[in-house]
Amino acid sequence: MKTTIALMAALISWGGFSTASAKLIEIGDVPLEVAATINANISVEKLPDITINETGDGERYVVKLKVKGEDKLILRISADGDLIKSSRDVNLKSLPKNVRNAVEDYLGDFGLVVDIDKVTKGSQVSYVITVEGIDDSTSKIVLAQDGTIIQAEADIDLNDLTKKLRNKVNALIEEGEVLVSLSRNIDDGTVTYVLVVENEETSVQTTLTLDRNGVVIEEEAD
Repeated sequence: MKTTIALMAALISWGGFSTASAKLIEIGDVPLEVAATINANISVEKLPDITINETGDGERYVVKLKVKGEDKLILRISADGDLIKSSRDVNLKSLPKNVRNAVEDYLGDFGLVVDIDKVTKGSQVSYVITVEGIDDSTSKIVLAQDGTIIQAEADIDLNDLTKKLRNKVNALIEEGEVLVSLSRNIDDGTVTYVLVVENEETSVQTTLTLDRNGVVIEEEAD
């Protein structure tokens, strides 16, 4: 669905990395300043995967520490050893109270946290939460350190909406159309709803974006 693709594109952009011209290297091949930053964040007995990327701002070293095949720590380091960004796998209990409460409020009884990454970029800290729904759907939310949801996207059921909003959605589905999907998006505190409807005769799909009051703010037909 377009919204899912858009969200993933936004998350990748937010992550700020590129795999173009990436090359795997050994720990002994990195500059001393980069090695010092790696050693300050990773125990010396653990050997991470290191790739070097050519970017518009110069060389970037991406350091990944894997445990049982999963990324537990990712460091992005400049050629002079500055730690640009780190992403560390953490658990729910280690989250600040505001963040933990926001996650629990967001999930309600309908989701399970399957992964949490603490992301540090300069002085800014955020948390990327991967959630698995009871229907095996997966979504992600990004929260600030104070628990504010920066970005989120999740498929929902029509019955999850308030009665007023549900009536507005139903009114937008014309005769001969079926509801294909419905999602709730939160981007920098702004809530929108995206529904995809399909004409049963022509198979043409239309994507409608609504504000939190059910007003159509964007419409696109495939």
